[in-house]
Amino acid sequence: MSQFSAILFTAVIGALCLFQLALALGAPWGRFAWGGQHEGRLPAGYRVGSVAGILVYAVFAGLALDRAGVIRVVPDAVSQIGMWVVFGVLVLGTLMNLISRSKPERYVMTPVALVLAILAGIIAVQGPANQSADRPVGTFTVIDSGSGAVLCEGGVMESHPPQCRGRKISGWSWDAVDRFEEASGVRWGEYELAVTPDGDRVTVVLADPVDQNGSDADDPYAGFGEPAVTWIEVGRTFDLVTYGSSSCPYIVAGVEATSVDQVVLRLTRSGGDVCTADIGPSKQQVVLPGEVSERPVTVLLDYTESDTLAKLTLP
Repeated sequence: MSQFSAILFTAVIGALCLFQLALALGAPWGRFAWGGQHEGRLPAGYRVGSVAGILVYAVFAGLALDRAGVIRVVPDAVSQIGMWVVFGVLVLGTLMNLISRSKPERYVMTPVALVLAILAGIIAVQGPANQSADRPVGTFTVIDSGSGAVLCEGGVMESHPPQCRGRKISGWSWDAVDRFEEASGVRWGEYELAVTPDGDRVTVVLADPVDQNGSDADDPYAGFGEPAVTWIEVGRTFDLVTYGSSSCPYIVAGVEATSVDQVVLRLTRSGGDVCTADIGPSKQQVVLPGEVSERPVTVLLDYTESDTLAKLTLP
């Protein structure tokens, strides 16, 4: 609802910007603006004011889109406070248009200002759209730059460390997860979470990780995005399941025995430069090097592109 309101708000603001631009260029519509003091072309000073009005409207639209989560430009606190300021300005503008001495301004601009004020109030109250409402359980990226863990809602910038915008997670503890990446004081990872909105924050519950040794009676790979290994022929071959883009799955680029009970699998992403944004499983068979002769076997997954190292165990 808030995103729809923000888009509708922006469309009306866009129409007002075109109107103000026409006034600035000399359109004879002065009776609809500035109290109707000039019925035809506006004087130069008022035309400059129309240009300034366009800039103000652009700020209004940007705040509305940011507050609703359509774009991410300013901190959430700024868009939250800013949207209430916009609401107040538009309520005042509605009253000013209502008492205007110009009938055209009263009859045309008062309803427009009223609609904008109502939409601004809806956006200010509702805040960002709950992007996980249709899928309360899913795979989400969590990033903590030192000021608290954030649930990424929308795109994640592929920088190192990554960046994103979203709401802070109440009660998040990195001790509760089995692995994460860290660089330049930033921690992040992808986790299967059940998400519950809580105003400007969210609360999450970690979904149960897959039993990596295949104890799930129905499906040893049933889980929520965590890699898994399970024996095909004990001591000789095993299956590896990884999760990622279905068009660019991870493949084993190298297998190295580092001790009699440990093996390192070097994983690289296949596919082209553009990958789909879905998350799906990929299974491949791995032959255990002959140097590995003792059990249990520690399997280290070396994601070469992201410097991530995951540790699994074959019993």
